[in-house]
Amino acid sequence: MITPRITAVNPWEVLRYLGAGQGETPAELLETVRRCGAELQAAARPKAVWRFFDLKGTTLEGTNLALTGQDIQRHLTDCHQCVLMAATLGADVEQLLMHVQVSDMARALILDSCASAAVENLCDNLEADLRTQVEAEGCYLTDRFSPGYGDAPLSCQGPLLSWLEARRIGISLTAGGLMLPEKSVTALIALRF
Repeated sequence: MITPRITAVNPWEVLRYLGAGQGETPAELLETVRRCGAELQAAARPKAVWRFFDLKGTTLEGTNLALTGQDIQRHLTDCHQCVLMAATLGADVEQLLMHVQVSDMARALILDSCASAAVENLCDNLEADLRTQVEAEGCYLTDRFSPGYGDAPLSCQGPLLSWLEARRIGISLTAGGLMLPEKSVTALIALRF
């Protein structure tokens, strides 16, 4: 059974999101990043949904969703199936970030970077679990591919969320095309024999 989870908020990944250079990191900053990472992880309520679809070219069978763009076409070459996924840290993280922004923008920036690292860790863990599952069936998973990568349009975000019934885990889409909670990700991973 696959359980959505965050296993770590890597402080070096957080520093990368903050734009910190490769040089020596002040101990005080590193400690603040670690404290914020622990706070963020305590607030997170990771959730995910995923669904397997057969592929006919770049169309998900049983849907009216055709994935457009040359990059996704290359990504799906020789693939027979894909898994759509959506993952989120949950509304509590969103509330924490908004609350901290009012009083301490520097800490809010660090927490936001922690949240970015955490949602990637959540997706990495889900992908690893799915990979284990499909490899046991003799298949190979490609890397994740999300709307907005390369020439894949963000406009497919809405249909992906709809086919995944992502509202069940609290993900919605604004009129401007942004996901709420903001620390949410959608992706497609293709399967090959």
